[in-house]
Amino acid sequence: MKKRIGVGLSFLVLSLFLSKTAKVLANEGTIDLTAVSGGEERCFATSVYTDRSYKVLMTCQNLKMALDPVKNRYVAWVDSGTKKRSLGEIEHGKLSASASMPFERIFITLEKEGRPNKSDEPIFMEGSVKEIKYGDDYERREETRFDSTLDRSDEVDVKGAKTAEVDKTSQAEESTGLGGVLKTIGKVILIGFGLLIAVVGVLSFASRRKVA
Repeated sequence: MKKRIGVGLSFLVLSLFLSKTAKVLANEGTIDLTAVSGGEERCFATSVYTDRSYKVLMTCQNLKMALDPVKNRYVAWVDSGTKKRSLGEIEHGKLSASASMPFERIFITLEKEGRPNKSDEPIFMEGSVKEIKYGDDYERREETRFDSTLDRSDEVDVKGAKTAEVDKTSQAEESTGLGGVLKTIGKVILIGFGLLIAVVGVLSFASRRKVA
């Protein structure tokens, strides 16, 4: 019993670890970095996994030169949630770097050096990794295909309804024509039968007069 409980707890811990790891690994995407203080500084970065590392490209706007007389270098960092690694100094508003570990956000600090081993506080800018948007062309195609399928179904229904109406009309016309013919034949038969009775009556009357 204790062995089963131990196995169950181990499985639960492993599941929680894997779920947390999966969350951290969601790091191939885009990052919008904004100033923590609400300033007009903006940076945009992309992260793509290739050749066993994450290639990061970054471009920034409105970064002020010599914002601090001592800490006058903008340094970007990747953060996995448990570890932080330097991507290097942002020069002329641009950065091209690689990160060996998966990460979930990028932040920027002001540093004395361009390649510090430890980030200084406070954080100047930051942004989380967002899923890559591949465009909505595929969704539009699916919606168009779905709509066209509905249109064809509607068209088939309309055509089917029209065909049913035509068939009913034809059947009605056929029924009406057949009934008219039957009525005409019936009238002819009645007239002929009446004429036959009249002729028989005349002949019978004539024969009686001769006998008398």
